[in-house]
Amino acid sequence: MYNSKTSDNPPIKYRQPDLKKTSTPIDIHSRTEVVDYVENSHLRIWYNFQLDRYSSHHHNAIEIIRCIENGYTVTAGQITYSMNQGDILIIPPHMLHHLLGGVKGSRFIMLIDPAPMYNFHDYQLIAPLMKHAVLITPDKNPELHNEVTKYLEKSSEYYFNHDSMWEFYTYSCIMSACAAIYHDQLSFSNDESSGKSYPKLDPNKFASLLSYINDHYMEDITLEFAAKYVGFSKFHFTRLFKLYSGMTFHDYLIHCRIQAAEELLSSNVSVTETAFRTGFHSPYVFSRTFRKETGISPSKYHNYSSSPFRD
Repeated sequence: MYNSKTSDNPPIKYRQPDLKKTSTPIDIHSRTEVVDYVENSHLRIWYNFQLDRYSSHHHNAIEIIRCIENGYTVTAGQITYSMNQGDILIIPPHMLHHLLGGVKGSRFIMLIDPAPMYNFHDYQLIAPLMKHAVLITPDKNPELHNEVTKYLEKSSEYYFNHDSMWEFYTYSCIMSACAAIYHDQLSFSNDESSGKSYPKLDPNKFASLLSYINDHYMEDITLEFAAKYVGFSKFHFTRLFKLYSGMTFHDYLIHCRIQAAEELLSSNVSVTETAFRTGFHSPYVFSRTFRKETGISPSKYHNYSSSPFRD
């Protein structure tokens, strides 16, 4: 998807490891991208320097954009990010996004299958960060940006060298970058610099709660139940959950339901069936909530997903 026959080829050191031919430019209007990972792998990394724009689309991969030369403008989840050189943007699976293009420069576009991560208990702690796009810049958090950049640089190096164990090393570096982001966020939520004494967020209990929510999102999980699950008062739980995830508990539960709905709609499940399978009591409430969260109606999302395209 991210290279074009009408453009010059990338430098030899950034040629695809499977010698895949570059694809024709695609200017689609909101469709499901079937990610063309390297055969028998969970990865595809493009060195992109084209001026092409890529209209609204979504896919089941985590997408990471790292600007190498000059900036880039990306709209993801109804928010437009004007990226500068060195910035890193992480787009979660199935989030509608489009790349404006038209800017001379270069960037790495990394597509990562998250499925292997699901097998790790700690992935539950990353789950809240996968509900919205995350922009990491050197000015707002230089230490985290430096650490994540090093991991992503190393992952690209392993990918394009394509030596023995290349996928293992590449994927492990990407997981290390995700772990660094999580650790920074958890440290922030447990920050005591305010001088007030609050109970700290226990990673194991929190991961267990998030796992429970991901398995039971279609049920009526209350704030009281969630707070009791991790042993906090409602007041402390509400504060810590917002600090860590950037959203309220109720909003997080809705995000889980909408994310599950996106998966079902992408699998050609009807809008009405999707509504009831994701915990909504009526298709009307589901449609209204889905539009608020994604910017489009579930029926429109469903129609887009029924016309997949390939890289």
